[in-house]
Amino acid sequence: MAASNRPKRQQSSSLKGQNVTRAAKGATGNPPRRTTVRPRGVPIYFYALLGLLVVVGGFVLYTFISGNNQRREGDALISAQQVADKGISRGSATAKVVFAEFGDFQCSSCSDYAVQAEPDFKAKYVDTNQVREVWMDYPLPSLHPKALKAAEAGRCANEQGKFWSFHDVLFANQDAWVKGDENTLWKQYATQVGIDPGKLMQCVQANKYDAQIQDAIKAGDSEKLHGTPSFLINHVLLFGIGPDELNKAIASEAIR
Repeated sequence: MAASNRPKRQQSSSLKGQNVTRAAKGATGNPPRRTTVRPRGVPIYFYALLGLLVVVGGFVLYTFISGNNQRREGDALISAQQVADKGISRGSATAKVVFAEFGDFQCSSCSDYAVQAEPDFKAKYVDTNQVREVWMDYPLPSLHPKALKAAEAGRCANEQGKFWSFHDVLFANQDAWVKGDENTLWKQYATQVGIDPGKLMQCVQANKYDAQIQDAIKAGDSEKLHGTPSFLINHVLLFGIGPDELNKAIASEAIR
């Protein structure tokens, strides 16, 4: 018998929906479990790059904001000759070159300079009357809590004619008195350099030279110093230089 050419029945749209729903529910008839797609972790180098950008951006902003408030090397507002009377000096008063150091007795970099470089500097330039050397007190009490008192002690030692000897022993023993009892140790240092320890400490406690120290600080502030030690060679302002640079600067000023 010939096959019937009946048209195939089309599945109703409602049945299709039931089948789709059933297939989606699965054999158990429960709704399918949702799969949460978790984002991949951010690579660590992204945070490193972000941190670098923050640091660089902060530096650029700081430079922009503070640039007008900081002096650059070489453009001193006042010369070493003009500040010499506010400090303590040694060497020829008529020397062509005046070298002023703005220093802090508790500053470790100042100690390095005083112990490692200054003895040769003194022998080469000061003792030969080529340079007049000037110490300018520039204590930074916010960083160095004993610095202002040490500046007073230096001035009091100068009263007894032994500033430079006391200056040398303070720097040579900086770690000891900074971490220990400075009053006891300074008395020992006074005896060591040949001055009266009792008079020294009485002078320190009386803040006898506070006005002179403040004058020296104001001179440094007028130059907007970056820190200590800072050096003023005639009219040239220098920061953090080594012995070779120092020699070149002095030689340059000597032939002007």
